Amino acid sequence: MEATIIKILSALMSFILALSSFFGIPTGNRIRNVIYMIGDGMGENHLAMTEQMYNVSLNMNTMPQQGYAMTYSASSMKTDSAAGATALATGMKTNNGVIGMFPDENGDLIPAKSITQICMENGLKTGVITSDELSGATPGGFTAHTSSRSNHEDITSQQIETGFDIMWGREDGTLTEEQVTEKGYVYIDTINEMNALTGNEKSYGMFTSSVYHTYNKNSYTPTLSQMTEKAIELLDSTSDKGFFLMVEGAHIDKKSHNEDEEGAAEALCEFDNAVEKALEFARADGSTLVVVTADHETGGVTLQDDGTYIMTSGSHTSVKVPVRAYSKTHYPFIENGERINNIEIPKKILEALGLSDVTFPCPIVD
Repeated sequence: MEATIIKILSALMSFILALSSFFGIPTGNRIRNVIYMIGDGMGENHLAMTEQMYNVSLNMNTMPQQGYAMTYSASSMKTDSAAGATALATGMKTNNGVIGMFPDENGDLIPAKSITQICMENGLKTGVITSDELSGATPGGFTAHTSSRSNHEDITSQQIETGFDIMWGREDGTLTEEQVTEKGYVYIDTINEMNALTGNEKSYGMFTSSVYHTYNKNSYTPTLSQMTEKAIELLDSTSDKGFFLMVEGAHIDKKSHNEDEEGAAEALCEFDNAVEKALEFARADGSTLVVVTADHETGGVTLQDDGTYIMTSGSHTSVKVPVRAYSKTHYPFIENGERINNIEIPKKILEALGLSDVTFPCPIVD
């Protein structure tokens, strides 16, 4: 009798697990979606400075898993955004200035698949959004392969060939609406056009004004948090196998280069507003991993004797940057206080998605 009950319970459990899989219900530590958020130039002291200056508690500081990443590149202890983004996208160190390629033993540059490409090839919906130009170094690292971050036209010409579902950023003059639509994308440049998207189309957004402010600067430009919320909605509504979304807050870096503490803090607040949108979705969804990190620190933000923070440099530094992670299933992404190499982050993301059989580097073979 007891053996019969055990068999019945075992069969029932298998049936429940099968139903969970069929209907997309999360089981165990299963991760279906990833929202990968990069605060360009954001160090730990940027967070403390912003909380002090704005008298706020940042959403990213509520995330349960909190560690750090080392950011050096293949050519320097102080990485730039190109090499930093390439490390975060391809799991490989590269030279400063290089986008989506890594040097082999002879120093020749080899194009490598980004995590965005790998996710698309495995059936996930994909999106890349930024408060910068789409031809900027960070979105470039996730969407293109070129020897120089200055090759803006090369970057955008590759982007519209990728087939990624969403690519939104600030207009940079490298593409026309006709070029975008010829490649099968819906061209958008206003918040109304963005909100009108249904998810049944691929879209390429080039907004004509800054999107880093915590408020709508005008009636036609969205904020980064509005872009994030809409992109999540679109990708989630049309994904059978899940989605991958990269979100960059670019102006933490830009304002820090100018040693503009208030401007960097405002940009970080809006980036954190985008983090809030990601966390709201992840808490409700149950099978989403949110990862927050940075490509490097800019500004040398330093705590003074009087308890306030100032920027001591207009350049990049080699200090470690924050890594934050959240999933409702408590997927073990990083140990609290752990320091990892930045190239480990995309590897951990692939493992979370069940793609641990994919190993970096992933050279692109013609």
